[in-house]
Amino acid sequence: MTKKIITGIKEFYLIPTIACFLISIPLILSRSDYQDDMYRTTSGYTDFWFENARPLAVWIYRIINQGHITPDISPLSFILSLIIILISGLIISDVTFNNKNLKICSTILFFSSPFLTSILSYKYDCLTVSIAILLAVIYGTYQTKRKILLFTIRMVLIFSIFCIYQPVISLVLGLIGLTIINQKNGVYETIRSILEKTSPIAISFIVYKKTISDIFLNEYFKVQGKIISPDMAGLRLMKENIIGYIHVINNFLLEPYVITPLILCSVYAIINLITIKDRKLIISVIAATPFIFFSFVSCNVILQNAAFQAREILGFPIIFICIMKIINAKQKPRLLPIVFILTSGVFITNTVVSYTYLNFKDEMARRDLSITNDIKSTLNHYGIDNIKRINIIYSKTPYTDKQSNMATAYPIINNMIHDNGFSNLWYAKAYISEIYGIKIPMTESLSSSDLSGYKTCSSNSSFNHGTVTLSIVKNCNL
Repeated sequence: MTKKIITGIKEFYLIPTIACFLISIPLILSRSDYQDDMYRTTSGYTDFWFENARPLAVWIYRIINQGHITPDISPLSFILSLIIILISGLIISDVTFNNKNLKICSTILFFSSPFLTSILSYKYDCLTVSIAILLAVIYGTYQTKRKILLFTIRMVLIFSIFCIYQPVISLVLGLIGLTIINQKNGVYETIRSILEKTSPIAISFIVYKKTISDIFLNEYFKVQGKIISPDMAGLRLMKENIIGYIHVINNFLLEPYVITPLILCSVYAIINLITIKDRKLIISVIAATPFIFFSFVSCNVILQNAAFQAREILGFPIIFICIMKIINAKQKPRLLPIVFILTSGVFITNTVVSYTYLNFKDEMARRDLSITNDIKSTLNHYGIDNIKRINIIYSKTPYTDKQSNMATAYPIINNMIHDNGFSNLWYAKAYISEIYGIKIPMTESLSSSDLSGYKTCSSNSSFNHGTVTLSIVKNCNL
């Protein structure tokens, strides 16, 4: 008997761990700095998170690095993040299911998300976000009969999540929905449970806004973080935001290995709801649906200036786990193969996407190094001592043929990597000034009438009154 239990535990942990490792290899192998990391690795400075109203994120890295300077500690940051994500998935599965196979499938589905991979690809953000995810899981699963203690713990957890990475609230909403289905209560008990779970979020948000957000956010992020107005115009904007996030999600969801078993499982779940004649289950599913939906599309749909980035959609896997829970309502072993097919389809697709994503990132780094070398050649051509300013013309940096091939095969990569390239002044400064140390003032403009002064494989330029004006183009294959 003891041997059986030990074997069961080993299988429960071993299979998800191997699956998580297979998906995470691209993150561990990746050595190229990605977007924000380009500034952080060269400066060792993470205090800009204060301007995002994420002070706890700053202090996490200060504690880890024993000071204000925060050097690049990857792949340690990736490894720690993956361990935390795996633990989070195991907790959710253990609380939600009794069946060992369902626990394994649920854990694998939890971390088989390209949206999670997108945020974990940041060398610095990955660790803080994974900690916020673990806090969200604790919020959604921890229970005690001591109501005041439970309320206090939930307040602290939610406030901490706001101070680390706000979009993780999407996952909190999804876990509230999953808990409602798990508890399977009557109408009044369900309403009370919803109030108990959502009131700490509302109160924590008000406290966070007054004590952190209003004080720390810079003007740019205050504009980006504005919530839509509670009127018809606001509802129309929310509808547009929902459509925008669904478009991003569909780039992964409509992959054949994902959508086919998902439709099959959804049909079985609906049939179960209709035939099982369990009033409490139906009430629970109805009550949980709004939470699961907003977790699925991202809580950022309420923002006036939604960014539609993959890294914001962190509640995505919860819908799969909820469908599994409804399918298993009758606890019939014959339905397990359907769940296994869904898990396999999502896992295989996300694994292939993850590896393609690594190659895309590496190709982007190679392309940008080539562009930088061309820019150096341009500066040398005009005479480095003569140049007082670099002006970048705003236009999307062309993909290489390899990048185009990968993005065509898996469109979700365009949403995962958010490739600004040298068309974006922020990105250009990071690459040219921070990484390669070309300390010449840089500006950007929308157009230029004449760029026939000097051409390279990746740029056209002109020189006038100490200013080199550059447009990043594709004159030849890099």
